[in-house]
Amino acid sequence: MINLIEQQVDKQPILQQISKLKDFLLNHVNQKVVFLTSGGTSVPLEQNTVRSIENFSSGLRGAASAEYFLREGFIVVYYYRDKCLRPFARHLNVQKLINADQEELEKLKQLQQVDKTKLYEVSYVSVMEYLYFVIKAMEIFKELKLNILVYLASAVSDYYIPKNMMAQHKIQAQDKLELELMPVPKILGLIREIYQEAIIISFKLETDNDILYKKIQESMKKYNLEYCIGNLLQSRRDQIVIYNKGEFIKMERNKDEIEEQIIEYFKQNIK
Repeated sequence: MINLIEQQVDKQPILQQISKLKDFLLNHVNQKVVFLTSGGTSVPLEQNTVRSIENFSSGLRGAASAEYFLREGFIVVYYYRDKCLRPFARHLNVQKLINADQEELEKLKQLQQVDKTKLYEVSYVSVMEYLYFVIKAMEIFKELKLNILVYLASAVSDYYIPKNMMAQHKIQAQDKLELELMPVPKILGLIREIYQEAIIISFKLETDNDILYKKIQESMKKYNLEYCIGNLLQSRRDQIVIYNKGEFIKMERNKDEIEEQIIEYFKQNIK
């Protein structure tokens, strides 16, 4: 599987990113670390990419979660889709600040006082770039024997076009376009295989509640995960469910962001 992924990417820039990440982590070896992925992924249609298929995500859940992990003293490696929301920067919306009440402004002030030297950010675009970086990052976490929490909030594409099946240049306009896509390699099992001591939290998004619960249980069993967070598309901002040890814990948003409640749950349950 790793060889297949390697064939789809330009490895050198990613390995340079990994080297810089390792330098950062060497200063935080004995601390609690969260590897948090956020945002959607892109599937290019051409090698010289003009068009792509997007698995869209604003990155709100990931960016908000990163802020609350930092507030709780975690070191956060934030691996995010380029141009998606980022921790703290997501608040820089003039209209939003004008309309904020005093309580919201006070909360923002508290977040801004968090030690941002504990935050390391690196971005990606394509789904294969994402997969390769995650694999190499897990190898570094294992090498450094980190106390690592892997929080996979990215919306990862299910299908891609292999490099050898892509057009080299821009696809020209025509009456119709037929594409053959292949399944994206599933790396949850590989993450577990690389570093068995990592605590893995995955996410599931569905539009049907029965399917959501079934998919969560299947994923937990198949990949030997510690936790899975599920939500429905239509209520994803206000309701989530956390599955752990055969139990579903339901959460509903109160006045705070629901991500604050999620991170509070993990603070209480992961030591």
